[in-house]
Amino acid sequence: MGRSLVATRDISAGEVIVREQPAVLLQARQNARQVLACGVCGRYVGTLMDQLQALMRQPAPSTIATLPVLSAEDATLSQLVRCTRSATGCPERYCSEAHRTHAWNSGHRMLCLGSSAAALSSTSSAASESRDSKRAKKQPAAAAAAAAAASSASDMSSPAAQHPFAEFLEHAASQHEFFLAAAQVAAQVVQTVADGVAEADAMKPWNEYEQRPWWDVVVHSDEEDEDDDGEEEEKKVAKSAASAAAASGSKKRRRDAESEEDEADDSVKAHLRGVVAKSYSLLCRALFAHNGLQPLPSLSLDWYARFVGALRLNALAVEHPSPLRDYVDVVNGTLKQLRRSFEEEAEDKAEEGDEEEGEEDNDASSSSSSSDEEDDEDSSEDEDASGAGTKRSAAVAKARAAEAAARTQKLAARSEHDGILVQLQPMLMRIMHVRHEERLERKRARAAACAIRADAKLRGREMSQGESEHTRQRAIPHDSHASAHYCWTLRASRAQSASVRFSTRLLPSFHASALYATIARANHSCVPNASVEHGQDAEAMLLASRDIKRGEQIFISYVDEQNSKSERRQELRDHAFVCQCERCKAEPSSSEEDEDGSEEDE
Repeated sequence: MGRSLVATRDISAGEVIVREQPAVLLQARQNARQVLACGVCGRYVGTLMDQLQALMRQPAPSTIATLPVLSAEDATLSQLVRCTRSATGCPERYCSEAHRTHAWNSGHRMLCLGSSAAALSSTSSAASESRDSKRAKKQPAAAAAAAAAASSASDMSSPAAQHPFAEFLEHAASQHEFFLAAAQVAAQVVQTVADGVAEADAMKPWNEYEQRPWWDVVVHSDEEDEDDDGEEEEKKVAKSAASAAAASGSKKRRRDAESEEDEADDSVKAHLRGVVAKSYSLLCRALFAHNGLQPLPSLSLDWYARFVGALRLNALAVEHPSPLRDYVDVVNGTLKQLRRSFEEEAEDKAEEGDEEEGEEDNDASSSSSSSDEEDDEDSSEDEDASGAGTKRSAAVAKARAAEAAARTQKLAARSEHDGILVQLQPMLMRIMHVRHEERLERKRARAAACAIRADAKLRGREMSQGESEHTRQRAIPHDSHASAHYCWTLRASRAQSASVRFSTRLLPSFHASALYATIARANHSCVPNASVEHGQDAEAMLLASRDIKRGEQIFISYVDEQNSKSERRQELRDHAFVCQCERCKAEPSSSEEDEDGSEEDE
């Protein structure tokens, strides 16, 4: 891809090569409505109740003060710190004051959806005033007046819905969310320059990535697959096939097909250029005009298109399982214990019935034998029998008391079991309703995207509309929790026959795209010597899969290495290149596999 990552020392298998925080982190917009996470590090924030309320899109029922089974300490994930302008429309969330301050000073204040009338936090006010004073000295009088006018207008306007950045967000959501990531970087550059840093220095870190215009990446990803392996032998076969086609009179048809293909590519590129131009125009309005600043020459339309393409080529997918799944594990374990205790009641009753029948038989035989020997017993034996009967009555009374206590405990366990489920029922039913509405919303979005593609006559090529919120970038294995799930059957009482089945598959994971300055340099191989792992936040660890010698290039896999050659190449189309690693050269192409299969059939 033009850049590489090379080991500067010997590295052992399993060793952490690089540990890196993302330069850009973008949580999928739809996912941000379902999962509360820090906008800087991606860590889950608030409490489990906060996460449930986000899924319900409304406060929890008044009957539930705390979550069943867990204490307040166990239910707390991390601190929930909102933007200082959250009261006037900004939805951003953070896990600490430090991360809120970092985000504010890294471009968020340029694009914050909240009204500027909201007071800044005490942790960032002094630094902000210092930066504002520096910017005022550098700005001409007209620009300073325009900035003051824009600030005053913002104070009097209604919040988020009328903010110019809201229109940009709406457009980005309908096209591609990488536009939003590019906007975050542009805002950071503008704020850095406004704080007195040279424009070239502010742009330097962002120009280090592999870059291509977004429209070229999208179209090129479709074209790359046409050249299967690029090997000399296959090229000769292609040439001979072309010669044969020309001899048979199909050369003209082939030229016509290629011409139509080129026209379709041009149509796609023209459409995507228009999408990028529209997005760039909206960003300039929100970033420069709204803040009373002059546009920076470096942040041109060409740079914007190239950086969106760089995100497409270099961004990694980040996924964390929902902490609510751990809560489900705890609740499921508690319910299982309670269920085991009261479900043993039926078995105990059956055993008790067998024992009573045995006791009755023993009493009958005892009475028969005692009647035969009644005349032979003396008065002393009568006294002994009377004492034994008293002890036996006491033992029976004690056993019945223990049985009653056990039955009471089992009834209490059943009551607690049913009480937990009844307490959770309104929340879970609401979550299922919301997720159902979200599925319908996604279906409508896909239908609208299909209509757009049909109207544009883009011949079914990959378009930006309706793309998955979980961006298909360099592959990272999904968490192991995704396959394990529980289903709860909820009943309001034992008399109710209706029930609600709830699966942990309804609990969404955190999904985001992240750009890492160092890891982005690692090239692809279908036989990688390193892999990327994540912890509880967006910090990435580059781990050695085997021993790596000094001077050896470090490779990761952008796709699932277990797939076939054709499947891997299909996935790599998103990265706009054909893999030429040793494994791909050694493995047969799809055409060769088909030929081998046909020979075996014969």
